[in-house]
Amino acid sequence: MRLDNLKLNKNGLVSKVAKQTGIPKDKVMEIVNQFLIEIARELIFGKFGKVELRGFGAFKVKVHAASRRRNPATGELMNLAPHWRCIFTPGMALRKKLKEKGGESN
Repeated sequence: MRLDNLKLNKNGLVSKVAKQTGIPKDKVMEIVNQFLIEIARELIFGKFGKVELRGFGAFKVKVHAASRRRNPATGELMNLAPHWRCIFTPGMALRKKLKEKGGESN
């Protein structure tokens, strides 16, 4: 079994939070869904295009300008339209914990 394919999905997160807090799973799912909706709404429509969660990290929108690139298969020059990416940058506390973890595996 490959460990790099394992991940915690939304249902797993909801189950963990429900178990740790004693709040019913359906209520936790509502909260998690609304939390994610608000992050997405701020990134898409917000004035700053950034959501900062102190100690955890920040989500921000990065705009890539239009450019000309070469198609590697044909060699033809192509015009690429501007596009947007959502970037997550871990906060200092999370970076510190990740650095402490180093090469450990769970």
